[in-house]
Amino acid sequence: MKKKIKIISFVFVLSILTSLFTFIYVCSASAFVNLSGTTTALMGEDVDLNLSIEGLNLIAPDGIKTFGPIKITYDTNILIYKNTVLTFPDKDGFTYKMSNPKSGEIFIDIIAPDEPKIIRPSTTSIATIKFSVGKNVKSGPTDVSISGANDFGIKLLNDEIIDSGNFITFGPLVTINIPNKPSNNAELISLVVENKDLTPSFNPNTLMGYSLTVPNEVSNINVKAVASDSSNAKIVGTGIRTLNVGMNIVTVEVTAQDLKTKKNYVISVERLSTIISSKTQVSSVNSGIVVTDKTIDNLNAEIKELKDTNKSILEQFSVVTIILITLIGALVTALIILIINIRNMNRE
Repeated sequence: MKKKIKIISFVFVLSILTSLFTFIYVCSASAFVNLSGTTTALMGEDVDLNLSIEGLNLIAPDGIKTFGPIKITYDTNILIYKNTVLTFPDKDGFTYKMSNPKSGEIFIDIIAPDEPKIIRPSTTSIATIKFSVGKNVKSGPTDVSISGANDFGIKLLNDEIIDSGNFITFGPLVTINIPNKPSNNAELISLVVENKDLTPSFNPNTLMGYSLTVPNEVSNINVKAVASDSSNAKIVGTGIRTLNVGMNIVTVEVTAQDLKTKKNYVISVERLSTIISSKTQVSSVNSGIVVTDKTIDNLNAEIKELKDTNKSILEQFSVVTIILITLIGALVTALIILIINIRNMNRE
């Protein structure tokens, strides 16, 4: 009887030890498989998703031969598969097997080297899977999910397979948001210069020909603009703009959401030169000549002297003219008398 009890006790203890060993054996291969990466992409842009394993612990007694297959599912109507860059540590001798990458389901197996090594990384990147968003797809979200395939498991070198059970978990799916096609709207709905009037009045379809004249004392203007697509378009050239004396060209550039469509609205702003005053010293910016009260007085004196000179010349000219007319009259009279005398002599 005692012998039977000993046998039963031995079997019981052996069962407990076997269960404990199996628990440790299975837990040694536990892992969290996750997918992360791009969450927003426009049509035609690239999407990179990183496949990683967290808590991998390859120390099963007989060594691990394969881990997988890991299944990644995506919508081929929206995402276009490009390639996969494997990133699992090559130094550890692990390789990969991948199938059907363009079918909408990607299967990846991790294959251990012939002589497994102990690996205890906290997080190990397995691969970067690259897609691109189709150019004419509908906007909105699209999901990429990760799971174990139907035959997923951990296969040991002795060909024994450990069921994943609760020891292998998979992360949540990745949702990629695809916005609407980028807008090409680069128009303004408003363009003003604060406290000033543009000529002609602003028109969204008119890009050039706007003009404005300001007095010399105005050294800057404040340009304000509002884009038609105010949420996405970018405006450059607004705000305080410094003015030089003379003509100034102010350009307001609008770039649409697509970053390709641009429009330039151009305003010609003339800042007038300073008006010269006989009472105030003035500096002419354009010519670089400084004009003062003394200079103006000198100019006035020269003008008066010139007028007096002209008057004297006119007076002298008048006297000469009278003398010449008198002489001409005397000569004509003498000539007439001479002609009369000659006629009288001929008659005699």
